Amino acid sequence: MTSIFDRILSGIKSLLPKPDMTEAEVKEVLAATAAKREEKLDWEHSIVDLLKLLKLDSSRQAREELADEMGYDGKAKPGSAEMNVWLHKAVMEEVAHYCVKVP
Repeated sequence: MTSIFDRILSGIKSLLPKPDMTEAEVKEVLAATAAKREEKLDWEHSIVDLLKLLKLDSSRQAREELADEMGYDGKAKPGSAEMNVWLHKAVMEEVAHYCVKVP
């Protein structure tokens, strides 16, 4: 079974026209993808919207599973805004690690 993060990474990579793009280029592709959607998605700040942008499950259960995958320390209540903020940051850092060219 593929991890949720692997599905996120696969979804983002499928949008990229070439490998090893800069962080700005990756964000530009994601922004362009979001602009084509009818629903306004704040993917740069919201883990729920990032998952929706990639057409992945954004339910509380899915986010809690993703938080477990990402090593969430559990200090804030599962599903809380604090956990979601932490999760978005952790996911974006990992995406940068796997998708972004390092000069």
